[in-house]
Amino acid sequence: MKKKLDELAEISYGTYDKPMLEGTHQYLVASHFDDFYELTEFADSFIDLKAKDRKFQLMESEFCLGL
Repeated sequence: MKKKLDELAEISYGTYDKPMLEGTHQYLVASHFDDFYELTEFADSFIDLKAKDRKFQLMESEFCLGL
């Protein structure tokens, strides 16, 4: 069953960092989704996460389990 992204997550915009080929965390941006909101390849998109950016981390949620 397909769901809209806003039905699964609270969407907010955070900081923008220039993606790098290597870093401490994978970096996901809107351009990593296609016209059908399917995730595309983003294997070469990393940043070095700073303390101030931790609030923008995607976290696993009990609501996402089993999807």
